[in-house]
Amino acid sequence: MYGLEDYEGIRPTDSSEGLRNECLSKVQLEYMQELQVPASEWHEMQPEEQLVQLNDIIDRYSELGCKIELDAVFESVYGSEMYETYQNMELLEHVEAPNDIEQIEQISDVFSSCDELRYENWENMLVSEKVKAINQLEQQIAQIECRTPCQVRFAEMEPDEYGGYGGNGDITLNECLLENDIDTYKELIDTIVHEGRHAYQDYNMHVQEVHPRHSEVESWRDTWGDGEGKWTYWSDCRTELGQRLYEQQSIEIDARNFAGDVIVDLTKKGFLA
Repeated sequence: MYGLEDYEGIRPTDSSEGLRNECLSKVQLEYMQELQVPASEWHEMQPEEQLVQLNDIIDRYSELGCKIELDAVFESVYGSEMYETYQNMELLEHVEAPNDIEQIEQISDVFSSCDELRYENWENMLVSEKVKAINQLEQQIAQIECRTPCQVRFAEMEPDEYGGYGGNGDITLNECLLENDIDTYKELIDTIVHEGRHAYQDYNMHVQEVHPRHSEVESWRDTWGDGEGKWTYWSDCRTELGQRLYEQQSIEIDARNFAGDVIVDLTKKGFLA
C-alpha cells in the first residue's frame, strides 16, 4: 500500500464544480480506491474491522483536502455496502463489549461447544489442523471481545516462553504448545486467552474503547509502554525482582486474571479435568 508521499499531484485540485469522481484527479482516486473492499468481504468483516477501515478512509480524505463532500466520495468510490455502513457509522462507534464476567462465560462456552478442541480429539489432530483450529478460536474470541482478530502463528522459542502479542495484529505462540500433553494443552489455552486479552487491551487504547470501564483502560495505559503511560513496560525477568516487576504491571495482572478465570470456568464445566 502506498503512502501520500508516493503520489505526485495528489494534493487538492482547484476544481470546485461537479460531484463524485470528477473532483478527484486520477492519482487521488487511485489513492482512495486502495481502501476499497469487495462487497462479499465487507459483509464478512466484524463491525470493529469495518470501523477501522472507515476511519482509514476518512483519514485519507482529510489528507487530500478535497472540495468534494465526503458523502459523495463514499457513495461513488466505495459502493452501496460501504456507503451504507458509513452512513450508520455512529452505531459502530458506540459498540460496547460485554463485561468481563460475560466475556469469560462466552469464551468458555466456545471451548465447551467445540468437539475438536476437547483434548481427546486434540491429541489426534495434525499440527496443521491444530494451527487452523486455534486461529478459528481466536476469530471467535475476538468477536466476543468486539475487537479485530489476530493472526496466530507458532514459532520456536525458549522453553520458558509461551507466547506474546506483538501489537501489530499478530499473536505468536511457542510451537512446543502443540505437543500432546494435557498440562501443555492447559498452558496453550491459558496463553491464547492471555495474549488475546492483550490484543483487547491494545484495541481499547489505540483503536476504539469498547471496554465497559474507562478507568480500567486508563490503568492499562499506565504500563503499556508506548510512551503514553506513566511507566515503561517491564520485560526483563532475569532476576527475582525483575520477575515481580513484570508480573505486577497492570496489563499483566489483568491478562493473567482474565485467562485464569477462563480456565476455572472450563474446569467447572468439565472441559478440563
